Amino acid sequence: MTRRLFYAVEFPEDIRQKLFQAGQELAAFADRGRWTRPENIHLTLQFLGECPAAWLPDLTDIARQAAAASHSFTMYFAGAGTFGRTSDILWIGIRPQPALSALAAHLADLLRLKELPCEARRFSPHITIGRQVRLDSRQLSAWSMPPLECRIDAISLMESTRIEEKLVYRAICREKLLL
Repeated sequence: MTRRLFYAVEFPEDIRQKLFQAGQELAAFADRGRWTRPENIHLTLQFLGECPAAWLPDLTDIARQAAAASHSFTMYFAGAGTFGRTSDILWIGIRPQPALSALAAHLADLLRLKELPCEARRFSPHITIGRQVRLDSRQLSAWSMPPLECRIDAISLMESTRIEEKLVYRAICREKLLL
């Protein structure tokens, strides 16, 4: 049996709600889209995909090691954009943060050391707000992200499942970063 897993930064409820509200402002520019529910808003550090249950001990150990070598930091949200083959993924951006990039790189290094799969593409931090979105890019470029910041003090190993046709993300483990 496999599980669909990823490492992520989870946000407190108030930050998720503010990001959701920003996404709803952006949704007003769209003709269509599937919008991320507030409880699913997160930042992916490393997508793992379908993983055998036998990998869980190594994956939780990697989360512990990465957290133990990383200090907490403040994340600042900024801007929005699209990507994907048809520019249909709508995201809210993160200002460059060396501690965040270092954490993602350390996770990738630890995965490689254990000969586990990791993403080859460059880490590009963002919050996915919508999928299958069609919107006017001129309106998107005119939108301004309200000032928002969040203290990041943990990372999580997450599982993605479908429950009653809804995508649900659940933390398998959460590891505190150094203060």
